Amino acid sequence: MSSISITADPQLLDIPNRARDVVQRRIGTHKKVRSPFLIFVWIAVAMGALAMLEPSPSDMAITLLLLVGFFTGNLRWGQELTLPLILLGLFVVANLVSLCYAIDIEKGAAFLGVTMFMVLSWMFVLGVITKYEEKGLQSLMLAFSFGGVSSALIALLCYFNLAPFGEWVLYYDRIKGFFKDPNVFGPYLVIVAVYALHSALRSKALWRKLLWSTSSLIASVGMLLCYSRAAWINYAITLPLFFGLSAIAKRDRRERRRNLIYFAVFAAIIVTATAYAMTIPQVKEVVSYRAEIQTYDADRFATFRAALWLGLSNPLGVGPGQSFLLLDYATHNVYLRVFSENGVIGFMAFTGFVLAPLTRSTVLSQKAAVATQRSLFALVAAALVGTLVNSSTIDTLHWRHLWLLLALGWMPLWRNAHLPKVPSRLTQ
Repeated sequence: MSSISITADPQLLDIPNRARDVVQRRIGTHKKVRSPFLIFVWIAVAMGALAMLEPSPSDMAITLLLLVGFFTGNLRWGQELTLPLILLGLFVVANLVSLCYAIDIEKGAAFLGVTMFMVLSWMFVLGVITKYEEKGLQSLMLAFSFGGVSSALIALLCYFNLAPFGEWVLYYDRIKGFFKDPNVFGPYLVIVAVYALHSALRSKALWRKLLWSTSSLIASVGMLLCYSRAAWINYAITLPLFFGLSAIAKRDRRERRRNLIYFAVFAAIIVTATAYAMTIPQVKEVVSYRAEIQTYDADRFATFRAALWLGLSNPLGVGPGQSFLLLDYATHNVYLRVFSENGVIGFMAFTGFVLAPLTRSTVLSQKAAVATQRSLFALVAAALVGTLVNSSTIDTLHWRHLWLLLALGWMPLWRNAHLPKVPSRLTQ
């Protein structure tokens, strides 16, 4: 029986084999039980769109649910997490070692505390989808999408002076939703927009297709009006890559053609909406300004070089959260930040931790037995590539949606309830 592995663990990528699916795959299951725990999960994740406070209401709710779920059995984790847990452990150790060299221990400890919460949120997401499988994933992503679309819609209404409270959701001429920074809100909406497209493609009912397509359009326009150049690039990478991976994975040629047509239609709608938006003087002026090289871009490039030299000069790192204190400017690059603050070991551990779910998602976007899950893995792989490119121009270490993607990359393969019953002699 063949398998693919990048470590000694033969089940690392958990790539299904057709015969194994029939003989060995556990039968029984979409989890159809309506758990009250998932209702609280939905509320906690939906509140993630309210990210103006630290800690946010979502952070506190997730921490509480993690504790409750652990002791009540509403969270579960699989054996396939051996590799990422090892890499996370090395990354945490590198943080602790580098903290010894921090010039401001208090700020370093606070920064490390936020990083540890990201790790816990990663564990929380995996605990939910391992326990509840498709039902758990739907609760997470429906809440994530609801928060994104709702906040984008409110921000768009305020942007065009159709609703009050603009001071809450606008940042000068840019929309930021209930985030602190439009440069973070934009990439969040990229994931929402592409997940909505995934849901539109998988929906059977026409009204669901229209609802999800409209949601994707709202998130896409919201992302555009964040005026984040990195988010635009992120979207331009994620959307076609998602459709490309999905099209390659299609077993049916007609379905593949239908998806490509859907992509072409949606791309035409986005282009048309963008062209129309550019006819609005307010939008055209800000887009023209944002498309130009900004005066602070030179400072960013200079900081890139300084952060690289800082890392090379301090192999064990200067301590979590210390690069800004030493360089007097944010690195605007998560890789250089980790390298300079957590040293060579921290950089290698973090890079491996990021690349492993990307590799697994890419492979399973083609190999997973369940069509819906192939599409989901295509979404995760595409969104991870877009976000990792985005990470070269902004520090994403504490982005909750990055850690969400890193968790989804390790989602277990669902037990296919649609498989025919296996004769008992085949299972003996």
